[in-house]
Amino acid sequence: MVHFTQKELANRWKRAESAIINMRRRGDIPYILLPGSNKYLYSMSDIIELDAPHKRTAKEVVGKTRIS
Repeated sequence: MVHFTQKELANRWKRAESAIINMRRRGDIPYILLPGSNKYLYSMSDIIELDAPHKRTAKEVVGKTRIS
């Protein structure tokens, strides 16, 4: 599985990293928290699906995922 970092996702969506953080905290974007770290990753397949023309919400794509 391929993932975006927070910075890569911010660049892709032309948003500030703080905006991505806020979206993650609200549950708008599914994410993976790497065990033993504070690094968040975003699944490329989820992000591509959110980019799609019919654009469903992240909660419809997949619930927020946390690995710990």
